[in-house]
Amino acid sequence: MDTRSLAINIRKIREAKHLKQEYVAEQIEVSPATYSKIENGKTSLSATRLQQIARVLQVSSALLLGDEIKPNSAEKQMIECSTALLIKEQQLIERDQKIAELERERLQTLEREQRLLNYIKLLEQQTERA
Repeated sequence: MDTRSLAINIRKIREAKHLKQEYVAEQIEVSPATYSKIENGKTSLSATRLQQIARVLQVSSALLLGDEIKPNSAEKQMIECSTALLIKEQQLIERDQKIAELERERLQTLEREQRLLNYIKLLEQQTERA
């Protein structure tokens, strides 16, 4: 199979699973630019990299290598289930990132409040002395 056909198959499956290129790139530990080259057929894949992509997409390497992607009903069901799981995982990651962001904001607010309280105390002390 030529590199271009493989790239098209990888992109079709990733898009069918509603996954972002950045997500797959992160999972296989390459830069988004490198992964983009993979999907555009601008770079050839080692067997190891192909297996990594197949694992992330939760399909067989053979399915990625096929000229046409025609999953049988069991594979379709597995793709749908794995897609749902990956979407949920992505949602949980995004939720965790939002929680971390909110926690940082909360800590910054607490620090500002503490500085304000210290400033108020300083003003009260200066007023008492005057």
